[in-house]
Amino acid sequence: MMMIRAANRLARIATLAAAALAAIAALPAAATATRPNGPSTALVGEWQGRSLCVTTNRPACTDETVRYRVRKDAPAGEAFHVGMDKLVSGQYEAMGIELACTFEVSRQQLICPVTGGQWQLRWDGDALFGALIDARTGMFRAVSVHRVETVAPVAPPTAAAATPARTSSPTSALVTVPWPFEADIAAFEAADRALPPAPGGVVFIGSSSIRMWPDVAADFPGMHAVNRGFGGSTMADAVRAAPRILVPRQPRIAVLYSGENDLNAGTSPQQILADYRAFAAIVHRDSPKTRIVVVSIKPSPSRWALVEQMRATNALLRTEVARDPRARFVDVFTPMLGPDGRPRPELYIADQLHMTPAGYAIWRARIAPALR
Repeated sequence: MMMIRAANRLARIATLAAAALAAIAALPAAATATRPNGPSTALVGEWQGRSLCVTTNRPACTDETVRYRVRKDAPAGEAFHVGMDKLVSGQYEAMGIELACTFEVSRQQLICPVTGGQWQLRWDGDALFGALIDARTGMFRAVSVHRVETVAPVAPPTAAAATPARTSSPTSALVTVPWPFEADIAAFEAADRALPPAPGGVVFIGSSSIRMWPDVAADFPGMHAVNRGFGGSTMADAVRAAPRILVPRQPRIAVLYSGENDLNAGTSPQQILADYRAFAAIVHRDSPKTRIVVVSIKPSPSRWALVEQMRATNALLRTEVARDPRARFVDVFTPMLGPDGRPRPELYIADQLHMTPAGYAIWRARIAPALR
């Protein structure tokens, strides 16, 4: 019996690893402007983001905020070293891991062998994303990190420095500043404790365009829709909030609107895509029956200078969602434009950012078919 259970476990690990490798291999190539075919010195620097444990063997690992330090042996060649830190009590601490990696030009990815498996990290301009598959332990991690600092190449560490002692360094302001939405999320949690929701409803989550929706329950009758928008938030904030206000409800559908504030803050379309991947990984891991409806970034007049970044982000999200049978992309950008190709003024209130009832009527009509 023990041999049968062990064989079944190995089979599950093999299936998981194969699926993860296939998913990474299927990722599309980015524009050649950000994905050169020569030696990848642009990889050198610091990368910060999330490492999500998505294996079924959940007690074996936890989600982490991580920092990768990428160094190069020499200007020529494709050999790299990757040092790893993780966030502990507001400080980045060295994990004592230094990986020797090779950059595959044809796939634009770092391959880092580890005991029992390997890291595969695809490079997409300002983002690295991919997976660690460890067949020995059954651990599978989804990784999404973005560039935070560029540093000069340095020589690889000596043998004596291969397993450094745990040290700490101050985090960036993005990490140490208190999360501005804690009160909003705590209020949502309190509401759910007071009136526990039945599984199977629809959760609207995202920034102020969701928060200011007058009545999602009335606009989508019979759907048990609830509004969990928090104004000013970004896609990364949706990632952070999902385990607390979305996953516990086990909804049938999650409607997500995010990314507009990200662009306004200078975040790249590629990083918004990477953050969406982290959001989808969390939802599909902890609420596997939930479908995700991704609402495109709307063409706000006050942010029209960002229109090309809006289009690029929408294109990336549309392509990503098309590969996921549990997700659907809803285009609200196009119907909110007039014949002149500019935002329709009657759809926006005085701040030229938020919507009038006519704007929400378009959203309702576009989203409703995706909820059936």
